[in-house]
Amino acid sequence: MIARSDRSDYGKQVKLLTKNWKAPNDLEPEGGETEGIKDVLDNFSFAVRKIEALKRISRIAAAGSEGQFFKSLKLDIRLRNINRALYSIRNCLRDVIQETES
Repeated sequence: MIARSDRSDYGKQVKLLTKNWKAPNDLEPEGGETEGIKDVLDNFSFAVRKIEALKRISRIAAAGSEGQFFKSLKLDIRLRNINRALYSIRNCLRDVIQETES
C-alpha cells in the first residue's frame, strides 16, 4: 500500500514515515496492559487489529449472543485509542505528503 511495487520507493517511504512519526503517547489500557506502539508501521497494525476486532464483535452483537463478554469490553476506551492511532497516522502521512510534494 505504501510503496506500490517499487522496492526502492518502499525504503524511501519508510524513512519518511519514520522521520515524521510521532507516537500516540496517550493510549489508555483496555482492561490489561496498554499496548505500546514502537513505530509508524506498528501503529498501522494496531489500528487495523483494533478495527477488525470491533467488526468481529459487532457480528457477535448482531447475532444477539453478547452475554458476559460485552460487560468486560471497554468500548469507549477502545474507540478513543483507535481514534488516537488514526490521528497519528493522519498527521504523519500529512507531513510525508508535504515533504514529497515540495
